[in-house]
Amino acid sequence: MKRLALACIGLLLLATSALHADVLRDQPWDGVSRGSPAQDFTDTANRVYSVWLFDDFTVPEPGWWIDRVTIYGSEQGTPSYNVGIYLSISPAPRADLLNVIATGTEVVLEPGSYPQRRRANLVFELNGFYLPPGTYYLSAWVRRPFDLNNDGIANDGGQWFWLRTSPTLGQPFYLHNPAGGWGFGGNPVGGGWNSEQDLSFTIEGRATPPGVIVRGTVNLQDYSGDRTTVPVSIEVRAPGSISPLETHVVDMDSEGRYSFRTVLRGMYDLSAKANRWLRQTVPAVALGDDTIVNFTLASGDIDGDNEVTLFDFGVLVNAFGSMPGDSNWNPSADLDGDEEVSLFDFGILVRNFGSIGDD
Repeated sequence: MKRLALACIGLLLLATSALHADVLRDQPWDGVSRGSPAQDFTDTANRVYSVWLFDDFTVPEPGWWIDRVTIYGSEQGTPSYNVGIYLSISPAPRADLLNVIATGTEVVLEPGSYPQRRRANLVFELNGFYLPPGTYYLSAWVRRPFDLNNDGIANDGGQWFWLRTSPTLGQPFYLHNPAGGWGFGGNPVGGGWNSEQDLSFTIEGRATPPGVIVRGTVNLQDYSGDRTTVPVSIEVRAPGSISPLETHVVDMDSEGRYSFRTVLRGMYDLSAKANRWLRQTVPAVALGDDTIVNFTLASGDIDGDNEVTLFDFGVLVNAFGSMPGDSNWNPSADLDGDEEVSLFDFGILVRNFGSIGDD
């Protein structure tokens, strides 16, 4: 009963994951075409028949965040003898250019045993694997023996076959049989093995950054003007670093609220800076599903060097008494946002004089 409950929970998690993903590439089995063996045979006598299959697909801007790849196939043997199940995404259809990015599981969909062939898919969970724009060749295969005892008598070690499909999207699929047991030689053979066909598979994920949303408020101290006109630059940094991994220039609403999306998860420092205000860095922020970070920025940094000094005082003096349209008007010196450089702005600068913002 406990095992059944755990199995149900596992299926629920898989279903939940799929609900949040989009189908990025779909080449379903056409229900007619036969499968081609895609297997790395581990037994000595059948090593020469090891075959890698490749099919192409193109990723547009800004890239794909892949959650799951399902390879549609059929099974003739006993999956319990699998040594491994592999997925490769490579820049070319060659076995010597395999780029293994995931291991998966084989899901047999129909009852039966050797020598009957029945539907059996390979499923790979990639959990948001990012693939940049470009053209790629996808390959998947099962690693296991055909002849378990190496006695020359075929038994239930068996084979796995990648189902083919028509019509062709992009280039027809390729085969690579390095040892030449099938007569293909060392180079890949195109054309879908004597027919213009593709392989059947589905790629699920997102074509927009999945990431998390960071939100909160920015309190611009001493400011009574329109907050929606003040952009704030927020940097996401590795803990203890001053070099940004991401920089987001955000606009606030009238209440000072902001939000942005990041593809990063985990522990990071967040640092906010706006023109006229000193930088504030909030350390050790856990970026997760609902991240709230609030900032309070001190005013007076008119020249933007992250300090309130005599240089800022000099800029304010030059703009003192000015309003929009005046020849000496400088909006950076209008610290309180009332569209006039006055004694109120001078008071804010004096109050924060000598202050230095965070790194």
